[in-house]
Amino acid sequence: MNACHILLGRLWLFDNHVMHEGHANTYALKFNGCSLTLAPLPSPKPLKIKPRKKGEKSVYMSETQVETTISNSKLLFALL
Repeated sequence: MNACHILLGRLWLFDNHVMHEGHANTYALKFNGCSLTLAPLPSPKPLKIKPRKKGEKSVYMSETQVETTISNSKLLFALL
């Protein structure tokens, strides 16, 4: 089962004459007289983190700081 079967439904694909191009991983269909092609999202660029200079403040916590905060039952917000 593909994600498109869950999101759109297999019958919706059939009823709307949707064509799946497996190699390009795209779906082509006509909607209100317009030809549409649904393509996958581009892969995200890797995050580049520069090493900080000594004495420079950082918004990142080290692994030991996270473990200490969790073990002390302090409130911790994580942005992933």
